[in-house]
This record gives sequence, C-alpha cells and structure tokens, in this order.
Amino acid sequence: MEDEIDLRQYIAILLRYKFWIAGLALISAVTAFGVSSLMPSTYEATALVAATKPSYVIQFDARVQTQSDLQPSYQAYPALAMGDELAVELQRALAAQFPSTPYTLRDLQEKMEAKNGGDQSVIRLVVKDHDPERAAAIVNQWAALFVESTNRLYGQSDEDLAFFETQLQDTEGELTSAEQALTDFQAVNQVNILETQLGNKRAALNNYLGGARTLRLIIQDGKSLQARLETQDPSLRASLSDEIASLFVEIESLTGQGLPIQLQLSGQQGLSDKAVGEQATYVASLVSALEDKLVILENEAQALEPDILQLQQQLQEERTKEGRLTLARDVTEETFRTLTRKVAETRIAVQDREGAVRLASRAAVPHTRVAPRRMMNTVVAGGLGFFVVVIGAFGVEYWRSGTPKDGD
Repeated sequence: MEDEIDLRQYIAILLRYKFWIAGLALISAVTAFGVSSLMPSTYEATALVAATKPSYVIQFDARVQTQSDLQPSYQAYPALAMGDELAVELQRALAAQFPSTPYTLRDLQEKMEAKNGGDQSVIRLVVKDHDPERAAAIVNQWAALFVESTNRLYGQSDEDLAFFETQLQDTEGELTSAEQALTDFQAVNQVNILETQLGNKRAALNNYLGGARTLRLIIQDGKSLQARLETQDPSLRASLSDEIASLFVEIESLTGQGLPIQLQLSGQQGLSDKAVGEQATYVASLVSALEDKLVILENEAQALEPDILQLQQQLQEERTKEGRLTLARDVTEETFRTLTRKVAETRIAVQDREGAVRLASRAAVPHTRVAPRRMMNTVVAGGLGFFVVVIGAFGVEYWRSGTPKDGD
C-alpha cells in the first residue's frame, strides 16, 4: 500500500546523521552546564503575614461603631503589598541598611512577589536576591512595613483619635453655649405666669358659662311659673308659694357663685300672702331681671375669649422657645457624652499596636539556592539540541532528494 508510512527510511536518516545528532546535543548540554555554572546563585527568602480577625471589639457606645467589614478581602492583601508607596518606603529603608547596594524602584519590585498561601488569610512575601542574607533582610523589612501600613490604613490610628478629640472639644463649646442660652431664657421665661393667667381666665370663663347655663334654666322655670300663674284668677290667693320660694332658693345659690350679678330679692317672704295677680307681676319682673343678667354673663364670657386666645398664643410661643432651647441642649449634651465615650474607646484601640494584620513568621537566611538549576538546564538544553539536530537532519535530507522515496 503506497499510503503506508515506512519508518525504516526515517530510522535510516537518523542513523546516517547519528554523530551530528549526538555531538550537537552534547555540545548544547555542556554549554548550558557551563553557562549555568558561571551565573550567580539566586536565593529565595519568604516571610509570612497573617490577616486575623480582632479578638475583641471595644465599643462603649453602640451609636458610633467601627465598621469591621471595611477590612479588605484576603485577595486584596497581595496587591497592597506590591503597591508603589510601600515599595518606595522599602527602598528608603534599604538605602540606609545597604548603602553600598542601591536599588532602583523597578529592580526592587522585580525581586518582590506577594501571593496568598494555601489558607487565604496567610500572605506569602517572597524576595529573590543573589545574597541570601540580603534576601532575608529585604523580605523581613518588607513584611514589617506591610504590617504597619495595612494596620494604619484599616485600623484605629492617631489621626482618628485627633479627629474625635477635636470633635469633642467643639461639642463641649457648643454645649456650654446651649446651656447658657437656656439659662438666659429662664431668666425671662413667662410660661408659669402665662399658665396662671390663662388658668384664671379659663376658670372665669367656665364660671360665666356655667352661670349662664344655670340662669337659663332658672329663667325657664320662672317663665313656666309665670305662665301657670297667668292661667289662674288674679284675685284669688296664690297656691304656688312653695314653687316661688324654690325659685328664690335657686336664684340665691346663683348669686353666691361670685358672678358679677346682684339681684334684689327683698320682699320675697311676703309673696305667699299676695294674690295671684301680684305674684305673677313679681315673677314677670324677676324673669326680666334675670334675662338682663344673662346678657351680662354672655357679654363677660365673650369678652374673655380674645384674652384667652392671646394668652394661649403667647404661652405656645414661650413653650416653643423653651422646647427648642431644651432640645438643642439635650442633643448637644448627648453628642458630647457619645464623643466622650468614643474618645476613650479610640485611645484604648490606638494603644493596641497588633492590629488585624500581623507578622506570622520572619524569614530565615536561606541556604539553598533556587537558581540557576544547572542539572535541569543541562538536561533541557541537551534535549532541545537533540530535537533541533533531528529536525535539521530531516530538512537536509529532504533538500537533497526531494520527498523521501520507498526503499531509500
């Protein structure tokens, strides 16, 4: 079958160029070994930083809370560790520690690597350098600066304490002003005076209205008695003297209520001996007098209404002023108390220098180099040389004879 591949011709080509293949592969391996031996050794130092949750939360007042959910996710810590600002701080620190080996910012960042460990809360900081002691020193300095900057960014700081202390001082001044304003108002506060005046006016109004109501009932009784007397013979002796006496008793009780009415009731004792006509005339005059007094009571009651309304307005204005000043004092006082507790809380929190990010493990001086890997480089170079020569052999053979033929 012409389409079948005959491996013998390819094996024959390999055997034909076997010395070239072996030689060039060996040369590649030896060259890689030599170059790797001449390259400076690289050491890797690793420091571990742990992002932990706070073991306790100081909170004197629940109305001013420190939001713990503002902490970044674990995946954000490596990015923070590789930030330019932190790298600049590390560069300055290393310039004082290793003055003979200055690092540019780019060179320094190329040596640094930050990543999460198997546990996302552990951040691995890795530094590679040709000097093992210098690698350990750089990564340990980097870890210390990273812990400090992260805790300063997400924890309670001296700036927070200064902010709350300033707010507390301002609020204390506002509280003093609010208390003084309330004290000054109490010196001219007329609430009690207006309440007394309004109470007296209301009592007088109730008295007038009650008297007018009673007077209407008496007038109604008088008119009823008058009507009954008028239906009888005027010359006869009256038989309603008891009712007339009862009517006088009601009128006397009304005049004893302190109302501004004076009724002349003299002669009522002799009415029992009068004829019906005389009694009817007397009752009619009495009813007329009572109606006049009713008009007086209603006028007095109406005259009190504007005074009461004005007193109610003045009293409400005074109460509104007092309420606003009291509210301002109470709100400022409550704010002052809250800030006092917050300042005390922040002072304690600032003294806690551990923070949510802590140095879990400092890097020791590495003794095993991570580069160059001479054996691996040798094997890889030898393998690459072998494949390159094999491909070159097939190419040369193809160039010489065109496409391979069966039986060659």
